Amino acid sequence: MTDHDHEEPLDRLRASDPAAEAPAVDRARVRAAVDARLAGDHSAGGAPADQLAARRGRRWPQYAAAAAVALLIGVGGYSLGASGAGGTGMAAEDAAVGDGASSEMAEQDSATSDMAAPGPGSSEEADSASELSIGPYSPRTVFTASGLSTQAGSAPVYGLDASGVATAERARQIAEALGLEPDPVEEDGAWSIGSYDTGEPVLRLYADGTVEYSDPARDPWRCGEATVRDDADDVDDAPGTEEGGIEPASPACADPQGEAPAPDEAEAMFAEMLTSLGVDPADYAVTADRGTEGPVAYVNADLLVEGEPTGVTLGGGVTPDGVTHVWGSLAVPYDLGSYDVVSAQEAVERLMDPRFGGSSSDVMPYALEDAPVEGPPPASEPESIEPGASIPWPVRQVTITGAELGLQSLYTDSGQVLLVPTYTLTGSDAGGDAGTWTVMAVAENGLDLG
Repeated sequence: MTDHDHEEPLDRLRASDPAAEAPAVDRARVRAAVDARLAGDHSAGGAPADQLAARRGRRWPQYAAAAAVALLIGVGGYSLGASGAGGTGMAAEDAAVGDGASSEMAEQDSATSDMAAPGPGSSEEADSASELSIGPYSPRTVFTASGLSTQAGSAPVYGLDASGVATAERARQIAEALGLEPDPVEEDGAWSIGSYDTGEPVLRLYADGTVEYSDPARDPWRCGEATVRDDADDVDDAPGTEEGGIEPASPACADPQGEAPAPDEAEAMFAEMLTSLGVDPADYAVTADRGTEGPVAYVNADLLVEGEPTGVTLGGGVTPDGVTHVWGSLAVPYDLGSYDVVSAQEAVERLMDPRFGGSSSDVMPYALEDAPVEGPPPASEPESIEPGASIPWPVRQVTITGAELGLQSLYTDSGQVLLVPTYTLTGSDAGGDAGTWTVMAVAENGLDLG
């Protein structure tokens, strides 16, 4: 009979633990940090802007807790993870929130986190019940046109071609124009020079024609390297954050000196840089803004097609010493032909068509004079509604009085970028609050609605 050491498999498992040598987790500090984070979230208050926001708001505390734990645990996270705290769904959602995810990612995270187990203080039944309710904050808007044209027409559509941009030869030419000596190398889907970790100039040229360049030596706000603490034994004496974490030593940062170039000078310097990149400045509307402070002027170059701005831009910062950074697209437009477009009157109707659902940029009204702002009225019980009374269902009535046909970027699911005819519509409601909406102008016979 053979004797087996039943502890041997467990010993091997413990030895394979990637956090076996990590310091022990201070669970009291983690708990305090989580409680502080939750208290801050609950005190923020405020009504959500939409019904989905209400549900995301109810789920947020448990994800804030997961984020606080992840930030504090570091390499010791395996210990708490093995105990059952957190989860894949919660981690994915919290990462999306922390990174300022787009609305598309927010919708995906909402679907993903529905599969996660409910956290403390919530239940699947409560969520289901609230989803069947209708909140008073749901935006209901009806658009009507006033004095707009009913005449349909046609307009050109353009594509953006990056095939001649994202090449080794073009990357080398751009590098030489920016004064970078090393040859670009292809890595992670881009032609690259330099590293953000070394403090040297960095150039990235991506497959879609996007270019990024920065020169830390010309950055007036550049900072030195942060000091990494190595005094684990003296943690109690180290300065801390409100959440309970250890505050790292701050790097030394430069104090910006001097003034930014005047707008016309900054525009000329940026146009010269465009020429060195092989781009004709005449194809762009170049404008500069000196900003509010510091020696940097910010320049934006908007690509023109038939003299009209497209929203495809190259931007950057300019100091008296030269261009500090550049970002934007070098892709070249090409003609896809003429397409039928709807009238301005029909464009307003499209604002209420769920297939088009125009985007809005409402203009917030401002008071003409400074005056004390009253806070919200004290909470009180709502008055009872009499039997048979009309049910409150407020609808915002907006009258569209202006329409301008232009071009706007459209990003397709397969990765192409198109410049499509788009109406910019302006109007206001009965209260005088104005807004601007954009909606696709191409007629249905030119759209693939499948």
